[in-house]
Amino acid sequence: MTIRSGFFAHDGTPDTEYQQPDFAAFIKDSRTNGVVYGFLNQLEVTATAPATMAVNIDTGRCWIQGYYGWISDTAETVTVTAADAEQDRYDRVIAKLSVTTDRAVTFEVKEGTPGAGVPPALTQTDETWEISLATVFVGAGVASVSDADITDERTFSDPAARYNNDLSMDGNTITDLGDPVNPQDAATRAYVVSHVSSFGPIASVSVTKTAAELTESMPVHVYDIPDGGALYAASIYYDQAFDAAPDPGIYIDDVLFQSVDAPGSVGTGQQSGILERTYNNATGDVVPVYIGGLYRSSWSTNAAWNLNTARHYLAGCGTQSAALSFGGYNGTDLASTEKFDGSSWSTDAAWDLNTARHYLAGCGTQSAALSFGGYNGIDLAVTEKFDGSSWSTDAAWNLTTAYRGHAGCGTQSAALSFGGYNGIDLASTEKFDGSSWSTSAAWDLTTARRVLAGCGTQSAALSFGGYNGIDLASTEKFDGSSWSTSAAWDLTTARDRLAGCGNQSAALSFGGYNGAALAVTEKFYSTFPLLTSGQMTIHLKVGE
Repeated sequence: MTIRSGFFAHDGTPDTEYQQPDFAAFIKDSRTNGVVYGFLNQLEVTATAPATMAVNIDTGRCWIQGYYGWISDTAETVTVTAADAEQDRYDRVIAKLSVTTDRAVTFEVKEGTPGAGVPPALTQTDETWEISLATVFVGAGVASVSDADITDERTFSDPAARYNNDLSMDGNTITDLGDPVNPQDAATRAYVVSHVSSFGPIASVSVTKTAAELTESMPVHVYDIPDGGALYAASIYYDQAFDAAPDPGIYIDDVLFQSVDAPGSVGTGQQSGILERTYNNATGDVVPVYIGGLYRSSWSTNAAWNLNTARHYLAGCGTQSAALSFGGYNGTDLASTEKFDGSSWSTDAAWDLNTARHYLAGCGTQSAALSFGGYNGIDLAVTEKFDGSSWSTDAAWNLTTAYRGHAGCGTQSAALSFGGYNGIDLASTEKFDGSSWSTSAAWDLTTARRVLAGCGTQSAALSFGGYNGIDLASTEKFDGSSWSTSAAWDLTTARDRLAGCGNQSAALSFGGYNGAALAVTEKFYSTFPLLTSGQMTIHLKVGE
């Protein structure tokens, strides 16, 4: 057995000689990993000004496993990798300790995986130890990140940070924790709970539902928040696995319960992560909590979001916070292009299409878009590319056939065009590889149609609705080689002149016409039903 002690004045003997790892171990035992509270600007992560694909890490110091990292005078700017064209991504801003390889603490962005829905895991080994300062949401196709995309994840090392501010228990703030009247009160859960803001009722509820009830169209009612109550935390688990796992998680009253495993893998005995949520029931009514399979959301509107130029028969692409609108008709064919930043649309004559037109299609992102086909008195084959500043065109990019009223999806270098009209309703599908369009009879839609909608990618597309003498409800899937159809995929409301977005397994259709203008919105899921037979018991634990 070896017994050691320290630190004592060196007297020339080996027992009073200490190594750097001894000192690091002492620091590690004396303070937890994290940012030093109150020192300079505490390594706060913010967007650059103006916003770019980079973030600033402000001055401050952190301790990691007994070693410290320090940004001493000016903020450190670190680069965020370019956004994926089609899928969102979550990155992490980290402080990274390398004990022997680099012998340093560095500050960097750890890139996530597009479409994963979660930031990358932290590496924490004897050689490398990472702590998170923030996460950064990188939307598909965006050209910059803002403060709204950054979520602070700093934890503080200095013990003063724990006691000079509000305390927390399971993420719930403990406020005004005064001296207890009785000394033993400080050790009781009841005393602490009484000082926790928004601490909700404790409940454990189980409901058994059949396969038919476990669908998005019939969400499961499992719990009522009583008058004056608050739902502060909850977890959910099941007594058997789903046949088709929810994608990407389970949602309770519009709030995500992320699976502890990979998104969409909730199954037997697996419990979704604890959700911290405050609900203040100001209405005085009992509020039900529902479990659905996917998002349960709604449309909202704001006059500030309106286009600068009213129009119809236009095209668009991008994401909700970085959208592009181009072409259209309002009594005359339009060339104008507008950009949306999540708050308002802007326009510039330099962004105009080379060929004004309506009944066109488009795809891509705000900084790498494609427009193709359309009508301005004649059917058009013209294709244009947008680089974020201007449109360009080349005869080599033209569609193989001029037409209008078609749909499109994909990216600027891997696009798909399908359906349309040029005197007859079309079933033809064309693929664009960035240089030219090609077509094959094998790629034809099952049903010829025009003024349809579509979404997805060149190898996993969805087409729905349209018109070929009657309004259509039929939906088709494309796998890169051929289209397939099923009556089970039909829209609830047959219509034409509609729009859509999303992907082949989670799409949205909205608007349209079937004798009157429509506001109807429908969601398409290819992962349902969750169960094909039998029943499942759903267990909801609230307040534990």
